Amino acid sequence: MVTEDITIGFAWPELPEYAVHCIRAVGKGRNIAPTVIATRPKVPLNHVEDALGWPPYWLEQDMTSKIKGNTNAKVTWSSLGLEIPDIFFVGGYATPAFNGLADEARAAGSAVIVMVDNNTPPPSVSRLGRSLYHRMFRRRRYDGIFVPGKSGRKLARSWGYSDEDITEGLYGANPAQFSGGTALAERPKDIIFVGQFIERKNVLGLTEAFMRFADRRPEWTLTLCGSGPLCGNIPAHQHIKTIGFIQPKELANMLREKRCLILPSRQEHWGLVVHEAALCGCALILSDAIGSAADLASQDNALICTAGQTDAIYEALEALASWNNDQWQQAEATSRRLAQGFGPDKFQHSVQTIISKVMRPK
Repeated sequence: MVTEDITIGFAWPELPEYAVHCIRAVGKGRNIAPTVIATRPKVPLNHVEDALGWPPYWLEQDMTSKIKGNTNAKVTWSSLGLEIPDIFFVGGYATPAFNGLADEARAAGSAVIVMVDNNTPPPSVSRLGRSLYHRMFRRRRYDGIFVPGKSGRKLARSWGYSDEDITEGLYGANPAQFSGGTALAERPKDIIFVGQFIERKNVLGLTEAFMRFADRRPEWTLTLCGSGPLCGNIPAHQHIKTIGFIQPKELANMLREKRCLILPSRQEHWGLVVHEAALCGCALILSDAIGSAADLASQDNALICTAGQTDAIYEALEALASWNNDQWQQAEATSRRLAQGFGPDKFQHSVQTIISKVMRPK
């Protein structure tokens, strides 16, 4: 069977726009477009189906198996009116309907690849428990694992996968959308946070550190882009601007004019917004809990602070403000260079690598 004739399926929870561009890249040049089964994103995105180029098969958002009004029916390939693909990429294992489809595909002789964006958490009893659970109950269900980058590879190893069974390149923003921008040293002195206003993102620790920073550096501003339950707790401050959720196209326009993305999360998976910012040439301030820091941050474009420590955020802001023009130019060049390692092209190449590994004759 030639590679172009192999049928591919994807099951993606809350299908995001970046995934649409990645899957579309896989479909180019193929005889049969990949099948896409998805639940809808909680935050509506415009033009997802147009961007994909063919319609996905939407499942109910509550992740139950509702087929033609029968709440007791099980989601199967036949109930969806679909043929089982030769290789099935399934997003995690938190969606029961997706797990059922994966098990059915494997029973039919198809290869099943699990896609996981988790970061490697600090050592703990719970981390050990999750590793043992995956080794004992999940590992045998998959022919390989698809992860974003280095932190995902480390996690996959702890779950019992060999390096041969691990492929990087799962995540990536669309460089056709996130690119360009004013030279970094010439941009307004504005730092941007993008994400949910929740405890895990440490947005209140960020505002506390920034207010202290702004007392000494009043020429700097902070833009908070997102929404969430802590919105009402964000302090009013003349140098802090809060805006709601925006579409990717608007975010790209905004990132092109920002000096730095800051993401001080207490816990984080890979952090796609870091890639979006790097593509736009931004400098980075990241906590050491950000998965993509291992792939997109270096001493030339980023400052890393200890997760959950407000003083560490403040010190990183002060260090950033002390950069000279040469450092800003180096940061921009480094961010753009490191960002080239991810995106739809990398995703497509990684899928082809996986196909070559798991579909070769035994």
